[in-house]
Amino acid sequence: MPTTCEPWPGNTNALDDQSTIGSCSFENRYNYEAATSASINVGRPLNKTFAGFSITPMLGLIVGDFKGINTEIQAFHENSKWYFSLDNQYVFEYANVNRSFYYNWLVGRFKLTKFFRIGITTQFTKPVNQRGVFDRGLTTSVLYDDFTFNIYYFNYEVHKR
Repeated sequence: MPTTCEPWPGNTNALDDQSTIGSCSFENRYNYEAATSASINVGRPLNKTFAGFSITPMLGLIVGDFKGINTEIQAFHENSKWYFSLDNQYVFEYANVNRSFYYNWLVGRFKLTKFFRIGITTQFTKPVNQRGVFDRGLTTSVLYDDFTFNIYYFNYEVHKR
């Protein structure tokens, strides 16, 4: 599911590609955790659901200007009218520990039609030794065949970071 997003200050046109091979989930990212950095993440969904949410623990490696390790838990729930996802992530940069951060992303979308969804989204970013920043926004999705194109509209209060 290719997406574009901007979770970190200064990043634009971030790419996120998710795929599944067998029972493993893979996610490739560029400009996501940090500008001019790429990551590859792998995880395996748990066999149980919690409060109706499917849970996938992920572990990844980040290379580029940001060198580190990504740990995260992805959760989602979908029914005939709604889609919810939650991503809790801790990113550790071993080259400069002070650039490490906690990140949370929540998405809720209402299914208007088979091909179009609209909703709200929030992000919380907490760098090490700094105050956290909470952002909120809108999101839309267009679905076609096996592809989903997600668009996120955020305030991004970069001046607070």
